[in-house]
Amino acid sequence: MAARLRAIFVEKPDPNNNNLFGYVLWADVPASRQTFWAALWPSGQRSRWAGSQPGDDQALQNGSVAEQYAEVQQVPGWTRAQLQAEVAARWQTYQTYVTNYNPWVFYGTTLDPSGVWTNNGAA
Repeated sequence: MAARLRAIFVEKPDPNNNNLFGYVLWADVPASRQTFWAALWPSGQRSRWAGSQPGDDQALQNGSVAEQYAEVQQVPGWTRAQLQAEVAARWQTYQTYVTNYNPWVFYGTTLDPSGVWTNNGAA
């Protein structure tokens, strides 16, 4: 399942800082790595966003979507559109990371007794 949304503002984490905003990013995970991402998401855990739907949470749990929470400090003088553009750029960086990050490229690769390697890593 592709992520239904990309970025969602969720909170103002510091009551003393009116220019700090928390948000979550959702990125699509390549199919060959979804089982690994699913293992990183605790079973039964829901999105940090309270408005997530059951399908959203299922996508996080099955590893087809990855979620990241972060905060952005609004620069004095920024408009709402500039703040949103900053978070959109951060989403693109996160999506690129999720697409390209593959520590499992050799995962499960084996050497048999005859000296033959079998590559079982995730593409």
